[in-house]
Amino acid sequence: MLDEAIKLFLAAAEHNWDDGTKALARILDDPACDRGTALMIFWRARPAYYAAFASDAEVPAVNSEVLGLLREVERRLLGGRYTAEVVAYDPASDGAGAAEGDLARPIAEALRAPSAGGARADELISGAVGPDALQGAAKAGDASAIARLVAAGADVERVRSGYTPLMTAAYYGRPAAVRALLAAGAKPKKICEGASAMHAALNGLFWDRARGDAEVLEILELLLAAKVPVDLGVGRPGTPLMAAALAGRSGLVKFLLSRGANPDAAARNGLRALHRAARSGDVATLDALLDAGADLHALTADGRNVLHVAVDFPGWNDFEQVDRSAMVVALLARGVSTTHVAADGFTPVEFARQNLTLGQLAPKERDPIATALGLPLDLVPDWAKK
Repeated sequence: MLDEAIKLFLAAAEHNWDDGTKALARILDDPACDRGTALMIFWRARPAYYAAFASDAEVPAVNSEVLGLLREVERRLLGGRYTAEVVAYDPASDGAGAAEGDLARPIAEALRAPSAGGARADELISGAVGPDALQGAAKAGDASAIARLVAAGADVERVRSGYTPLMTAAYYGRPAAVRALLAAGAKPKKICEGASAMHAALNGLFWDRARGDAEVLEILELLLAAKVPVDLGVGRPGTPLMAAALAGRSGLVKFLLSRGANPDAAARNGLRALHRAARSGDVATLDALLDAGADLHALTADGRNVLHVAVDFPGWNDFEQVDRSAMVVALLARGVSTTHVAADGFTPVEFARQNLTLGQLAPKERDPIATALGLPLDLVPDWAKK
């Protein structure tokens, strides 16, 4: 029962609320669900948001599903449904009560009280203890802890948040942990939710732009030595070369090319490493791919050329809004068409005009891109200039 309660807690902790509440309802109905898990579900449903309304009838219909779950778990917690306390969960440590503001209806004080239990919620979530301790050791790069946990029977292929321990070690740039996990039998070619360990290593550099290449280069060497194909993932999720290009790491791009990576491999949506380089804004990466024979005029599945991609507005993963003005200038100098019409009917210049008008280009790149494409500088709306 104890192990099952912890598994339910971790499943609830990792739940993506965009997927709805059915999985959470099943957890709450499970006899092994303890008070800590139910309490966490209650607070992660954002009760303060609903308490700001004078009545549930005023809550927008779009929130009705979560509201229903919230009221049910609230009823069960206050009614004493969850008597077992396996996980020690403190709502205040999980952000509960932060910036609540004025509430039209109070939240019961009994729901603010931490649960007792032998397993601390923060340690379970971080992977410091419990069934995901191997993940925690992989993240920390602790090779000795990995060896100890594996010897004790830890599952080297257990997936958490879409990553195996090997992928986690690669993502955080931990070559010693990667070496230890490979020695323990971790599958180096495994693809889980669109990523392999090789992809994870390069994706980590995208999100941690201050980190150098050295550790990832060592990890790539280890994985290639373990017979991982250099173009693993062609089609979906794309090759490691594409991930290196998106991160704008020209040195790693050159390394993968030297190991036989195909510079023109395409993902299912038609994106190639060259398109990813255009998004990164790194001209050195662009040149490395072109020197290796990449097709400068390749199109995506929706008919966009590399210039379309370079002037596209930042997506959710362009968290730093990288400056792509130098990339636009470089592509124009290399002869990329400004008049090619994509499936949506836009040429790159028209596409840039639309994005400038909508204020969807990063401030530091607006004027240089407009100037390079011969567009007026007053396209950006006043609200977007702030």
